[in-house]
Amino acid sequence: MSHATSRWEERRGANRARAVSALTTCNAVGPLGALALRAGFALARIKLIVVLYAGRTFPALRFIHFASWSLMTRLGSKGERLKTPYLLFLTNFNGDFEQYIDAFSYVIGGKISNIWRFSYGFPGPRPSEPFKAFIERQELVSLHYHSAYPLDTTATVLAALRVREHADRLISETEDADPETFAAHYRRFLTAVQTDL
Repeated sequence: MSHATSRWEERRGANRARAVSALTTCNAVGPLGALALRAGFALARIKLIVVLYAGRTFPALRFIHFASWSLMTRLGSKGERLKTPYLLFLTNFNGDFEQYIDAFSYVIGGKISNIWRFSYGFPGPRPSEPFKAFIERQELVSLHYHSAYPLDTTATVLAALRVREHADRLISETEDADPETFAAHYRRFLTAVQTDL
């Protein structure tokens, strides 16, 4: 276990709600980088959606509940302009810090490079150890953390959704069925959902 990871794991109590962990980072960005990010966010919304919903696009990232990047140039109730823009990254995931950053590094390293490359001190996504140290240095401890499903992983939520879809189909197909027809449909239902139960 790396030194950066051990420090992160010490703080994980504040950043963890049962099965789900939170990670928030705030990285200073240069002025030209802020312009590039603003243009990229405006022009590439479809590409960002692919990253934000990475678990749907990249099966290896299904343990990610949510990920979002925002460019902060103003702060406070009066919208005071910051001297330095910041890239704010928010995410929720299952598992530990090492697994999460390794997956980012080796599965979608190029895509995250396009976002973080404008942050001061960004070492690149690979190898993952310097990237983990960079993330750990920029991390903010969560002050408030809400998890709709704190006992469940993304895998169990997706499994439950598949079971519900099959159950809805079973109900609609057998609404007026006789016992033999219902039994046949029910056996097909159990076969279809057995890996999700």
